[in-house]
Amino acid sequence: MKNKSLNIEELLKTKPELALIIQILSPENRNPSGSIPLAPFSKGGLNQGEFIRLVKHHRLDSILFQKIESLNIDLPTKLKQKLEQINKRNKMRMLKLTSELIRIHQIFTENNIDYISLKGPALSQQIYGDYTIRSSRDLDILVNPKKILEAKILLESIGYKTQDKYTKLSKFNDKEVKFFNSEKNTLVELHHRLFNNKYLFPFSSEILNNIRFIKLNTVEIPSLSDTDNFLYIATHAAAHNWSRLVWAIDIINFKKIFNKIEASEKAKDIGLTNIYLQAKENTLNDFVCISDEKHYRLFKRMQHLLSLNSKYKYKKYELLQRSMIPYRYIAKMLK
Repeated sequence: MKNKSLNIEELLKTKPELALIIQILSPENRNPSGSIPLAPFSKGGLNQGEFIRLVKHHRLDSILFQKIESLNIDLPTKLKQKLEQINKRNKMRMLKLTSELIRIHQIFTENNIDYISLKGPALSQQIYGDYTIRSSRDLDILVNPKKILEAKILLESIGYKTQDKYTKLSKFNDKEVKFFNSEKNTLVELHHRLFNNKYLFPFSSEILNNIRFIKLNTVEIPSLSDTDNFLYIATHAAAHNWSRLVWAIDIINFKKIFNKIEASEKAKDIGLTNIYLQAKENTLNDFVCISDEKHYRLFKRMQHLLSLNSKYKYKKYELLQRSMIPYRYIAKMLK
């Protein structure tokens, strides 16, 4: 039976608020006159509450607002005020996270703890040229598994506490230990591998040796190389069913800086060819074909419920992880 190609326009008709967000973010999707029709808002055809929810869910707090400002789009007053408020809140949060990342960098460097900043301010600076643009809720820090206990002690020395126990069982099931600083109101996830499934983009000394330094203010923060970061974000997005639009935007921006030949060869070596091809061909419209927000939200709810019961947390957590489909590859996005 021959596969039917998906009609993007028909899909977007059922998601008009998402369609508008994609239209704003994709200049090539604007109509020939160069304007973006916003009349549906004034006529009540689009739900402003749903529009705001999607902006927050897809982590577009500042990315979308910056685009609206650069295109000088005339939105309803209350809606624009709300988006401006969300943008300012994100900027303040990212400034605080950046300050805290620099503080952690200094204490790790002083104690010879090699680490890599995952996502967060460093990624924002790496692909957007501004560490306050991309929205993050916490700091993700990758260290060598042999150094994680030393890193844990250092974080505790600057006010971080954790309820996670780094046992053999948790090491097998979890990719990180979570720390929270109540004074700074900052969450840090200390990773000892990139994914819960240790065979998915496996940790290696090559990753720590092949890094790129990102300047935040005057401090050089170690980050994944362009190639590793492209594959990491693509795999992270695929493992979560591409449920956030920001990952598709990250990938599109990465295409401008990463080495395609090097990425293709590495993806083949570590078994990520399908994910690499999916990400390489991805556009914002294609995102609608593969995104599964409902599945992702259900997964996160189940994950939370399991975390409340230590008896089942590790026994069923891996099974829940397997319910997420990390290889949702569609050849050339069904084009």
